[in-house]
Amino acid sequence: MEIRVNDKSFCLDGIGSPCLSLLDEHDIVVRKTNFVCPRTLAVNSSYASSDIPRSIIDMLHDPDTKAFFRIMVEL
Repeated sequence: MEIRVNDKSFCLDGIGSPCLSLLDEHDIVVRKTNFVCPRTLAVNSSYASSDIPRSIIDMLHDPDTKAFFRIMVEL
């Protein structure tokens, strides 16, 4: 997965699970653990939210900022 904001990007890995329902209409969560709920997009992530660079977080706090979240699937 990749989070891109302006000229900054952050990449992380995670895996799917047969338990994923992807039913939440508003939120997605990428988790470092195996915990699954309707918000979970991926588990066993390589990073936690605290690992996302502060510069990206600061830009995302601005409601006018446009971000790109790319999900790449490898089978």
